[in-house]
Amino acid sequence: MIMLLAISLLASIGIAHADLGWTLDHCKAKYGKPTLGPLKIAGRISYNFQVKHFQVGIFLLHGKVSRMMYATYGNLESEVVQLLLRRNVPGVTWKAGEKDEDDPKKTNYPCSKAGYYAFSTVEPSGFKALVVCAQADVDAVSESDIADAANDL
Repeated sequence: MIMLLAISLLASIGIAHADLGWTLDHCKAKYGKPTLGPLKIAGRISYNFQVKHFQVGIFLLHGKVSRMMYATYGNLESEVVQLLLRRNVPGVTWKAGEKDEDDPKKTNYPCSKAGYYAFSTVEPSGFKALVVCAQADVDAVSESDIADAANDL
């Protein structure tokens, strides 16, 4: 019964993925009309889509998806996480999650190829999120944080 439930869940999220590097048009073709966006966040443009029980957030940098976020109150178990990781960055091997030493709510997912990052969080409310991003996205956020700090002086 548990195996059947896991297979059913994996099939249900089959449409909930976008490769890093996709354009907004690719995402709209896959998910339909965004439920939120465009929003400018840390030098990127963000849109949200509702895909079954997931909120899928995309972040565009120079017109390409540089970060994906999957948020849900539903299941985000290791099998689901690994499936989403493999679909977002094909050809990369992702290791099992490792608890973050500085943040007990965060799990990091190391990968076999430099320049890609992933982590998940679980809030006390039961809200769960998986984030997958490219190095360019991390750099853009860092640059934006530096610019914001300079503007605050």
